[in-house]
Amino acid sequence: PAAPPVLPQRFAPAPGIYTISANQLQGLTIALPEMFNYFHHLEPERRIGHAMFVYHLAPRPPADWVAQCALPVAPLSPADLAEGLGTQEYQLLTLDCEQSWLIPPGNGWYVLPHAYDGWGKRQAEQGRLAYEQPQSGYAPAFALYEWFDEQTELPDTITVYAAPSVWPVSQVLAAGIQIPTPVDIGDALTFLGYTTPTDPTSGTPWSVTTYWQVRARPTAALSLMAHLLEGTGIPLAVGDGLGVPFNQWQPGSLILQRHHFAIPENTSATRTWLQVGAYTLEDLERAPIQHAGQIVGDRLLVAEIEVTTP
Repeated sequence: PAAPPVLPQRFAPAPGIYTISANQLQGLTIALPEMFNYFHHLEPERRIGHAMFVYHLAPRPPADWVAQCALPVAPLSPADLAEGLGTQEYQLLTLDCEQSWLIPPGNGWYVLPHAYDGWGKRQAEQGRLAYEQPQSGYAPAFALYEWFDEQTELPDTITVYAAPSVWPVSQVLAAGIQIPTPVDIGDALTFLGYTTPTDPTSGTPWSVTTYWQVRARPTAALSLMAHLLEGTGIPLAVGDGLGVPFNQWQPGSLILQRHHFAIPENTSATRTWLQVGAYTLEDLERAPIQHAGQIVGDRLLVAEIEVTTP
């Protein structure tokens, strides 16, 4: 009888027992049809006469962050988030989720435009879809995913070659320092490995996702380097970039960076080497590769990749 007409913090309702009629649950008799959408993504504990649905929400750990996919802009304003989540005690992050994915330490939520169906959505779906507003209304259409105690699958350990950037590939393979991942790069990042798409519909044929862990927040803006090198060391294609502002990094965060390579037309089948690293945007200075307390180069040769004309 004391239930409020408007569900408080409807994106993440408080722990407790909720009994909701079928009409209310479907939004048939209320101004905001998605008022109880959070419960659409849960199984009720009881169904009473096919008319009332009973849910028991257990306590959840506190959340630390909200990350919004800004394509082209973040869907929800800080005021919308505070009203829907019932709190402002979190770090608010934005990312270009078609290019980069950020997984901060702790628990939180991802917010994506509802119509977005790209690479970033597949990353968010490793969490739990908790609330969605399919049509624009009080806010643009969006989907909200809970990320509580989720674990991201990381690439397998591989052996990479560290060397100065002036060396050709043959010299790197002959005299470069072989290091198993993870590998520290500069003062801020650790390179964990890479993956390539297994589904041709998931991106361009020549794309690679690199995995990084943040050790410390950098003092200047960085870019993540990814080149496909010919044997001479000249890049056949370049896929540098970073879609997460460096001032949002926290120690322990994971960054997944998606690199696209535009292969020149009429390229015959050729073996290339994937080269990765990091550099500051202001002066293009590459971050040093560190191993056993020594600087052993400024780039890593990661793997051999065959490419052809698209």
